[in-house]
Amino acid sequence: MKKLSLWKAMRMSLQVTLVAPAFGGALAMAQQAAPVQLGFETALVSEEVTSPVSTTAPCLEGTPGCAPTAPGYQPAVPGQVPQATVPQAAPTTPDAIFSNPAPTAAPQNFGSLPAGQGALTGQNLIAAANMPGGYLDPAAPVTMFRLRYDVANDNAYGDRGEYFYAKCGCFRQANLDPNAAGPGGLNTSVDSQTLSAYMEYATSERFSIFADLPVRFVDFSSLPDPGGTMPSPGSDGGLGDMNAGFKYALIADPDEYLTFQLRTYIPTGESTKGLGTDHVSIEPSLLYYRRLSQRWMFQSQFTGWTPIGGSDFASDVLQYGAGVGYLALQTNSVTVMPTFEAVGWTFLGGQKFNPLYGQSSANGDTIFNIKPGVRIGLGDPNGPMMMPSHSIYAGFGIPVTNEKFYNDLFRIEYRIVF
Repeated sequence: MKKLSLWKAMRMSLQVTLVAPAFGGALAMAQQAAPVQLGFETALVSEEVTSPVSTTAPCLEGTPGCAPTAPGYQPAVPGQVPQATVPQAAPTTPDAIFSNPAPTAAPQNFGSLPAGQGALTGQNLIAAANMPGGYLDPAAPVTMFRLRYDVANDNAYGDRGEYFYAKCGCFRQANLDPNAAGPGGLNTSVDSQTLSAYMEYATSERFSIFADLPVRFVDFSSLPDPGGTMPSPGSDGGLGDMNAGFKYALIADPDEYLTFQLRTYIPTGESTKGLGTDHVSIEPSLLYYRRLSQRWMFQSQFTGWTPIGGSDFASDVLQYGAGVGYLALQTNSVTVMPTFEAVGWTFLGGQKFNPLYGQSSANGDTIFNIKPGVRIGLGDPNGPMMMPSHSIYAGFGIPVTNEKFYNDLFRIEYRIVF
């Protein structure tokens, strides 16, 4: 038993082989090593051991530097593999030692882009790219350009409240009102086409300025003029009343915007041709946008239109509406969002004239339209929420009340968000 304990003590001596590491993977394991013996004292070896014992550490066959003539040489046992410490290759660059690359981030969910990316690439772009409406004003201040074309047919009261154009010039022609600035003739209806260029520039995620420059074409239907004093204006066209203003977002979030907008109409259109109202108008609005889900979007608008310096036909007008959009299709190059909007107008005073019915009050006149349409995004999905920055909208305006601005309206527009 004592000899066995001594043998265990001897085997606890650890032979450590120091091997020069390979530099850059170019050198193999060093062929020469200096064995170092570390002696350990153990309580298993006591003074009771009486037989002499060699202190030479065993040398196992196959170990580097262990020759048959070396002290303590022992033949290898079949199936036994000599143990050796294999050094690990050192990192070739300091970055490899200290860096710990973070895992690749998972793709962001629909509409989860963070704020703070700048006025042109931040959260306002997320909202703007998904505001579906073609008739309601977008709530998010954003840098964008829009080219819009409207075709409206059969407006029986073009001078109602001086909202579309000024008081009928027939009153001027009849020497009843020399200040009646509208088109002359006994006009029973007017068809119109309007091409407008709109530019908006956002200075931040909350504030933007904009300007809208319309070109209007009109075609009048008129009663015959037997006396030759009220000729029909026929067809005409030219610059309409431009407007400009600003937006300021009271709530600014990728999923929700509440924005105050102030728009001013400037009488740049020639009113005697039916191209403008002949007065300045102020139009404050409250705009709202809400993303209801990953595919459903909601927006609404409440607007007050106030004429300044108009005739007795001019009237304050309330406008109100709401709409939804549904992202029905989204591919690498196309998005399709059907939309549905409902917009109403209520006149709070003023007058209107049609030679078939005479002059009458416009106070209380309420017009309500439904506006189905679709917005199609085109091009690479480089915009927010993987939405294309370019889009085309097409939609209709359909009156559902007896009072109406037109019998039918078609609108198409191109929009690019920067």
